[in-house]
Amino acid sequence: FSALVFAGASQFMALQLISLGVAHLQIIAITFIMNFRHFLMSSYLSTLFPTHEHHWLPFISFGITDESFAYFSTQKQNQEKHFILGLQYSAYASWVGGTVIGYLFGAIIPPIIQASMGITLYALFIALLIPETKKFYPAAITAGIGGLTHSLFTWLKVFSPGWNIIIAIFSAAILGAFLMGQDEEESQ
Repeated sequence: FSALVFAGASQFMALQLISLGVAHLQIIAITFIMNFRHFLMSSYLSTLFPTHEHHWLPFISFGITDESFAYFSTQKQNQEKHFILGLQYSAYASWVGGTVIGYLFGAIIPPIIQASMGITLYALFIALLIPETKKFYPAAITAGIGGLTHSLFTWLKVFSPGWNIIIAIFSAAILGAFLMGQDEEESQ
């Protein structure tokens, strides 16, 4: 499955939600909402290419990850298609290769290391988020509100786990859009 769907965060999220017994429709909605950012990232990256090279966009869109987008949106050099495709498909090969290795040899990994693997994706997102929050305070507030909203609804047990995530995502997105709009108005 990992070879066809290059969306690690949503794969891990879907597995966690399945293990919690969340309804299938909620899992589909959460996965769609989580992956909607890829439409936005693809739209931005498409502006980097001349019109005569747009036939490369489906291949570039497939390879978009949060990490590759973070790199391409902050680096002004090496924006040519071969470099972008090379970076993205190196990450893809690593993802698929890691999946195969994990499937074949995961059982021989000591239990303590297996248990620690659950936090690696979260650590990666935090590593990407922290530098951005230092430069741009609305990102810190948005991430904090998302986390607090999810934690609050999980603690209160008002909604199912699937709805907790959906509400947290939309709450953070709405607040983030408002804060970023305010920040743009102040900078003008």
